[in-house]
Amino acid sequence: MRRLALMAGLLLALGLVDGFWLEPEKLLFQDTVRIGMDAPPLRAVHLSDLHISEDRPLLRRLLQRTAATDPDLILISGDFIRDEGEMTRKVAATAAFVAELRRIAPVIAVQGHSEHQGEVIAALDRAGAMLLSNEGRRIGRGGRILLLGLNQQVGSDTWGFTWRSPYRPVLWKGEHFYGSQRGRAFRNFYSHWDPAPLSLTDESGPLSWSGYDTVCDTLIDNEEAGTGLVVHSRFVLGEDRMYSLTRGRGKGMPGTFSLWARGTVLSGDLDTGVAPEPGFWYRVRVRTEVTEKAVRVLARVWRADRPEPREWQARGEDRSRHRVEAGTARQRVGPPGLEPGTCGLRVRCSTS
Repeated sequence: MRRLALMAGLLLALGLVDGFWLEPEKLLFQDTVRIGMDAPPLRAVHLSDLHISEDRPLLRRLLQRTAATDPDLILISGDFIRDEGEMTRKVAATAAFVAELRRIAPVIAVQGHSEHQGEVIAALDRAGAMLLSNEGRRIGRGGRILLLGLNQQVGSDTWGFTWRSPYRPVLWKGEHFYGSQRGRAFRNFYSHWDPAPLSLTDESGPLSWSGYDTVCDTLIDNEEAGTGLVVHSRFVLGEDRMYSLTRGRGKGMPGTFSLWARGTVLSGDLDTGVAPEPGFWYRVRVRTEVTEKAVRVLARVWRADRPEPREWQARGEDRSRHRVEAGTARQRVGPPGLEPGTCGLRVRCSTS
């Protein structure tokens, strides 16, 4: 047993050295692949899972190695950034690295799970990366090659934990509602106003909703519970793109209902200033307005037993090319990493 414990300790130590020093600081591998096709030759460099947190010597070496290949195109298949902790410095370092790549050749990329934040998407855009979200781009001489970029964020990680959705009828203080309860296996979960689409190209029904008004009631039973309402959601089509009015604590969330964007960016006065008291029903209302050049998202929140405020408490606008012009609505429970309290949705939700 002692020998097994020593071996296990050695393997753990080696894993830590590899994960925190060897790979981030020293190792750089290069594979060369030739693909035969009926098109003029095209030299591309493919990068993936960079997980940038700061400017490191390894990134400098990667830039030099990339430039030395004299590529026609640089392809990045997601996870540019390490999305943990304070993000400002990491976003700046990631954008600077992408801008350096852009000096070498055009950069075309797809979103990884680390790039859902609006600030990251906007920074990558400004740095010159062309992000493809379930769309194609003609490349090469004469545009004879069609490059497809998939924004696939729906499937479960093969190596990660999977849980059944916690949504079910919940009895709380003699009243039934639809929601989730503390103590069940937990991560981000969503309940859509839409049956599963026939395919990832089926945008009919609620997935085509655009410019609508959604009202529902929600309740939490302790300070750590998270809840929210999502609109213009593309999640069931494999796109991590949507707008949400979300309440959570931790990971930069203030505990008030605030507007957020995933896969795109909202600007404006995004915080309603309303922090819900546990044990009371709150009514949340989100309205979207779609014009030729922008999507506007308006929100207000109030105690369900009190009059509705006259003014919108939060206002956001999205003028980016990634703006989400249509999609379904849904409830959210979260944020991840916290033990949730009971949070629920009354049946009298409506969307118009």
